[in-house]
Amino acid sequence: MLNVRLNREPITRPARLVSLLALSSLAILIAGLGASAQTAFATFSGAVSDPMGGVLSQVTLVLTNVQSQAKHEVKSDQAGRFEFVGLPPGDYLIESRAIGFATLQGTVTLAGLNKQQNIKLDIGSVTETINVTANPGPPRPPRQMRATKDPAACIPSSTGGNIRPPMKIADVRPIYPEALRDAKIEGKVVMEGRIGTDGYINNLRVVGEAQPDFSTAALDAVRGWQFTSTMLNCVPIEVNIKMTINFLVAPPPPPPPPQG
Repeated sequence: MLNVRLNREPITRPARLVSLLALSSLAILIAGLGASAQTAFATFSGAVSDPMGGVLSQVTLVLTNVQSQAKHEVKSDQAGRFEFVGLPPGDYLIESRAIGFATLQGTVTLAGLNKQQNIKLDIGSVTETINVTANPGPPRPPRQMRATKDPAACIPSSTGGNIRPPMKIADVRPIYPEALRDAKIEGKVVMEGRIGTDGYINNLRVVGEAQPDFSTAALDAVRGWQFTSTMLNCVPIEVNIKMTINFLVAPPPPPPPPQG
């Protein structure tokens, strides 16, 4: 209060405007920094492996932004590593594809930070479709045949994903139930099971609804099937199988010839 050099005159209007502009600029700068922090791009990375922990290369991975539907695609390298860069924050659908493996689908949320997540792929399923035609005359007994071709030898590898698929070595054809054949009734039986390490199908079951006689004929035949062992990295494993048996009064029409 005793400082005689201090200017105690009221602040002028121009000076007040300059102060307000300076404060406004500072507030805008702080808000801009906050917005930049919220929209910072993220990196999503990890490694892909098979059920035994072996690394998988050349796996296609696709990220789809749920809101914008923008897609980002990469492939895993020789070490099984993958990396997505420059991803806006948000929710993403992730999908991976590799020959011999089941397609993996899931979700991941990125919040502007780098995220790491490893991915393990399951072995794909075996599918088989058989058409059984109603022929005149009494049904023939099941005919069993064995393949003469030996499966290829398994060659160990330093990486994962070395799959030797199963090959059918014993086949039994389903018999069209006589009563349904004479009544010209058609049907379909869908079954699921697992090919064990011994090559036989276990946990066999009918999926959905099916005519009981068709189901019995299909189950009796498939129980006689046998496959070579499915090998993953030269180790026998079990694998899922899905079978569709179509019982048809007449053979299905041939596929149309290729165009062009």
